Amino acid sequence: MNNNVKQLLGDTEGIFVFPNVYTEFNEKLHNPLTTNAQLADVIQFDAGLTAFLLKLVNSPFYGFSSTISSISHAISIIGRKQLATLVVGKSVMNALRVIDLPSSIITPYWEDNLRCALYAKAIAKKVNVTPHPPETFFVAGLIHAIGKLIIWHHHAELASIHKQHDALNDYLAHEQNTCGCTYNEVGAYLAAKWKLPNILIDTTANHNTLSEIRASQPCAAVYLATQLSRIAVDASASVTPNVIESLDETSQIVLKQMGMDEAVLVTVFEDVEKQFLELRSTFLH
Repeated sequence: MNNNVKQLLGDTEGIFVFPNVYTEFNEKLHNPLTTNAQLADVIQFDAGLTAFLLKLVNSPFYGFSSTISSISHAISIIGRKQLATLVVGKSVMNALRVIDLPSSIITPYWEDNLRCALYAKAIAKKVNVTPHPPETFFVAGLIHAIGKLIIWHHHAELASIHKQHDALNDYLAHEQNTCGCTYNEVGAYLAAKWKLPNILIDTTANHNTLSEIRASQPCAAVYLATQLSRIAVDASASVTPNVIESLDETSQIVLKQMGMDEAVLVTVFEDVEKQFLELRSTFLH
């Protein structure tokens, strides 16, 4: 582990406390004797988490034809592991609420990560990345850049620098020069401290590491999702960009690696942008 990560966090590591509801839910999840009703009871102690999950399962994210009115019903419909993954994502967001940054930084940050999450889930569904369900990739995309927020908590000037640099490597160089580490390392360190699933630790650490992208479908899916999100942010709201031509060289490699053609990619792009507009308020409030 990079000692600069520990030095960066210092005494403030303790303020990023993972919600107790996740710990209790996870313990019960791995107990074969636990019923769906008992799992639902744990979640329902957290009114905010309950409201979030019910909004999500009744949204275009799933597209169910009938209303799901309770957490136990949600568990029976989408499954325990899928719901547990969504609990992880929301718990990470809640743990990072202590970071005090202007809305002009926080709002675009979470919008970018929501887009990335939706793209990662869509890619996983198209290429059937087993054994992990698509919800796992949604959360991997949602939390892949948590290290940025933690770095900005300590070095707010880097948030401004981030907005000025289109090239990822340029921004990472600023992080390395300022902190002696990058957001990948910081995010993966905290994800490990929180005992998140190994796949989420791995994608947080390696989603932009070329060797891992070539070796790991999860890292490849998250990387491609970050690039599609970038294209969407840069594009005119009224014009669908030429997605293939806008992708970088690494993304082109990923496309071939996953067997995705242009028609599939354009469909993913259009579907995700529609979902993003429908889901943004659920995630940002």
